[in-house]
Amino acid sequence: ESSSEAVINGLNELTEKYEQWIEKQVIASKELAKEHQNAAAVNLSKCKQTLIRLKKAIKELKNPIVFRAFSLANKAMFMQRKQMLKNTGKFESDEKIKWYPFQLAFILQETYSFAKPDSEERKNVDLLWFPTGGGKTEAYLGIAAFVIFLRRLLYGDDGNGVAILMRYTLRLLSFQQFERAAALICACELIRRKEKIGGDEIGIGLWAGMDLTPNYIEKAKKILNGEKDEDSESSNPAQIKKCPWCGAEIPAQEPYYSCDIENHRMHIYCSNSSCEFKTGLPIFLIDEEIYHYKPTYIVAT
Repeated sequence: ESSSEAVINGLNELTEKYEQWIEKQVIASKELAKEHQNAAAVNLSKCKQTLIRLKKAIKELKNPIVFRAFSLANKAMFMQRKQMLKNTGKFESDEKIKWYPFQLAFILQETYSFAKPDSEERKNVDLLWFPTGGGKTEAYLGIAAFVIFLRRLLYGDDGNGVAILMRYTLRLLSFQQFERAAALICACELIRRKEKIGGDEIGIGLWAGMDLTPNYIEKAKKILNGEKDEDSESSNPAQIKKCPWCGAEIPAQEPYYSCDIENHRMHIYCSNSSCEFKTGLPIFLIDEEIYHYKPTYIVAT
């Protein structure tokens, strides 16, 4: 909710501290054995390049549209994190929800290439390499939220369609990440409605093949009615067991799962009458509806 000036000043503190850290490493590297000098110089050169990119990204936040996309992305990430902590009984306070420095730096580093698609930075492929459980997912979800809002703010209704395609090697991993991303998408959709941002519903699709979900709405309806899918026995449209927003149970039956064959949509309703998504979740699990509606974010194997 802060002004662009306050946010930019805060981010400049991050780069100032990083610059000071680099200078300390340059001094320390001179004490290294001769055989390590070259490696140290290469790594410190990369640090300096990162610092330049961070400063360029922070400067770009003076653009009101870029800043608003950045603010809304942070808001969406905050909302979904708070909601997840509340659902698991781990919420303590708003102040305890914060970025790790590497997450914030990675997000900033990437925002520049999206804000400036003709830049040299756009040619880079950046690898975020961090231990399991260290916070990688949140870092790239933050970038995803930024891209979603930037497209909508720049192009309005033309910002619709698939903005993010995420690929995983394993179906189980795909579904785990899908659940985490779904909470963010719910937050983005709530912001879109409240802030009256252009474009259609911000949604998420799971595109993982008929061994997980049926390819057609008609088949989904049959399976929900107790019939088997002759093409794949493991196919099951009722993959969402809990609401990704409030955590309430979602029974695998009508009226919580409802197939609209004519409009190519399987609606999923939260069972909690006070949930924002009791009128339907922005989730697409059937190939037919993914092709028809082209959700904003697609998780795939």
